[in-house]
Amino acid sequence: MSDKTMRERRMAYQRNLPENKKVLKDVQSQLEEALRLLENGEKDAVCNIVNQLKENLEKRIELENTKCKSESTEKFDKSIFPKTGMLIGEDRDVVMFVTKASEKEEYLSLSHTYSQMKNAYKDEKFLEKIWNSFIGENVFACSVYDKKTKTFVGYCTINELRQKEWELAIELKPEWCHRGYGTQALTLFVNCVTEITGNYIYRARVEIDNYASQALLKKLGAYPNGISEYELHGKNLDQFKRENTDLIDDKLQAVAEEFCMEAEDILGYVLEYRLEVY
Repeated sequence: MSDKTMRERRMAYQRNLPENKKVLKDVQSQLEEALRLLENGEKDAVCNIVNQLKENLEKRIELENTKCKSESTEKFDKSIFPKTGMLIGEDRDVVMFVTKASEKEEYLSLSHTYSQMKNAYKDEKFLEKIWNSFIGENVFACSVYDKKTKTFVGYCTINELRQKEWELAIELKPEWCHRGYGTQALTLFVNCVTEITGNYIYRARVEIDNYASQALLKKLGAYPNGISEYELHGKNLDQFKRENTDLIDDKLQAVAEEFCMEAEDILGYVLEYRLEVY
């Protein structure tokens, strides 16, 4: 069996789709032309190619982001949440605050740790987009710290406050995982949000082979609520399933059974969990 995770396999498969290969080939051709011009000393022409390339890629990214946004969105007044840097709660090992500007480097570093696109983190414009995904008008994010050492551990977020059902996300530094911090942090986070807003229903999406996150959600009382497509759709998703059956093992079989599906059919999807806080 390959050491690659489901997410890594899905992204690799997506890169090799014909339509994406064409984009990559076009990018390669433009970069080769830029190198040729650079050797001839035509720096202005090189700048024009690079700027056009960046503009086209940014438009493509923006288009994909637009597709991913839910159509059923509504306005939300974020001002009801605690202000930047304010304490939202503490537990045995963790203390949590609303995300503040001085934590930018911590957030970007953690995001880079789990990213499949590490080269993109050399682009300042990309970094600003990542940071804005934590502090934007339609996001509520809180930082997690170790109570004893005051060390930054990670964060919890709701990524889109305009959605009817809020989606939870949590990321912790690898060295702080599997130590109970996730359970404490996510419990504090949802209890705070519920108390402030009255909202008590949340959703969370998890990779089918991310057993630690599945266990965390179930520990909080979340239960299976179906599956959803992510990055792959239609015939591409079907082809991915056929090519990755070697990922099926006893653990994956058990997950499929929990979601009332066959293991072969669940490949390529992400799991949906529903959490109700009372």
